Amino acid sequence: MIKKDIVNYLYEHHGAFSKKECEKLVDLFFESIKDGLRRDKNVKISKFGTFYVKKYGGRNIVHPITGKKIKIETHNVVSFRKSKQKNKT
Repeated sequence: MIKKDIVNYLYEHHGAFSKKECEKLVDLFFESIKDGLRRDKNVKISKFGTFYVKKYGGRNIVHPITGKKIKIETHNVVSFRKSKQKNKT
């Protein structure tokens, strides 16, 4: 499922909004998740799951074709863990 599918689903099932308004709602939702991750490093949505920031340490690797040593810097990755609660839908 991609963003366009979510917008279309909202538009079809909740006809009170235009497609432009549905797209703005979806954008606002994802922006709020991004802001929460930047600020708190953790966004929990009840009965859905938790988005969190995982930090990967830097390491050195060897390129398999050239044999050249490459350093991978420390970086952050957004991860998701689904809720353990059952959602009755």
